Amino acid sequence: MPVELTTDMPTSSQLAQVSYDYDYPRGLDLKPGSEFHDKLLAKILRRANESATRMRERHSAWRDIERTLTAYIPPKTKREARQKGDKTMPVIIPASYATLETLLTYMVAAFLQDPIFRYYGTGPEDTVGALLLERVVQAQCAKMKVGLSLHTQWRDGFAYGLGVTPLEWHTHMGYKRTVKTRSIFGKVVSTKRTRKYGVLFEGNRLGNVDPFLYLPDTSVAVQDVQDGEFVGWVDRDNKIRLFQNICRKRSQWLGQASLVSSSGQDDPDSVCPQHLYAGQIGIQYGGMVCSGCDKSDTLSLINLAKI
Repeated sequence: MPVELTTDMPTSSQLAQVSYDYDYPRGLDLKPGSEFHDKLLAKILRRANESATRMRERHSAWRDIERTLTAYIPPKTKREARQKGDKTMPVIIPASYATLETLLTYMVAAFLQDPIFRYYGTGPEDTVGALLLERVVQAQCAKMKVGLSLHTQWRDGFAYGLGVTPLEWHTHMGYKRTVKTRSIFGKVVSTKRTRKYGVLFEGNRLGNVDPFLYLPDTSVAVQDVQDGEFVGWVDRDNKIRLFQNICRKRSQWLGQASLVSSSGQDDPDSVCPQHLYAGQIGIQYGGMVCSGCDKSDTLSLINLAKI
């Protein structure tokens, strides 16, 4: 589904009137409807539109590549096999698809042997530290399935010419079960099981960005990301997970996102301050509200942050 970006996004009057009991950091006025917020939003979306316009020029060629990299069964062959009762239909594998799979097989065999990332000290005093760091990073790679992310990056790189893989810090939340025992003279007399919500695991994770949703600064080469003025991409999310991010106080997203409604509701009847993610991080909200807290509308989250 294509994502349409626009700078013509009116701020809901109800959203602008909502008051929250907190201050923005560094003296920034990011409240929707404020002069600074609207100016910042216009600059972000203008850059996103410029990048999206240039990147769309490549989409048709990329779709042709996708068709080439697809194994298939000809319809005529399928009909003939059905008539004969043959369940082992021949599959046609294009040479380009076979070549891609061969390259990916080599990359996996060469670079995904544990530990994936290896460290060596510059002197004898660094040997133990390097080994400990290697173990920590490898544990994070196993938990976060980094090998799968690298495979996706290589596949996109071979197919489209670029594989976008941002490094993220991920916190996995969940319930921890604990068992408390009470003993007298070494004999257990009672057992109590409790469940507490908290952090189960956190660490570095490699994300994967769809090249069709990537918004780079096209004035620099694709590999020179640090030399560009900006870089961004489009993520799709839902209101439930966004609200969970609020509960975990993800303040690092402040001022780095623009939330765009995909439902087209520009005139909401009410505003739910607890579930209105846009108000929490001070960005433009396209009018989607939580009425009754029982809806999970799809949202588009545009992350535009200087690397």
